[in-house]
Amino acid sequence: MVVDKAGRTFGTVGGGCSEGEALVKAAQIIGTERSEMITVEMTNEVAADEGMVCGGTMKILIEDLKLE
Repeated sequence: MVVDKAGRTFGTVGGGCSEGEALVKAAQIIGTERSEMITVEMTNEVAADEGMVCGGTMKILIEDLKLE
């Protein structure tokens, strides 16, 4: 998924809570030339509380890319 400075997204990391967390972190990293790995828990207990059905853990790399 790509997120631009205006917050527009292109593609997806699966939607739901995981995408929300990725968007928040992307907004914090844009323009910093940093990268960060986030972990989104979708284990049975967390998934049930959030209404998710997939389960597991997702690791997402958030990286500030300088595109010209």
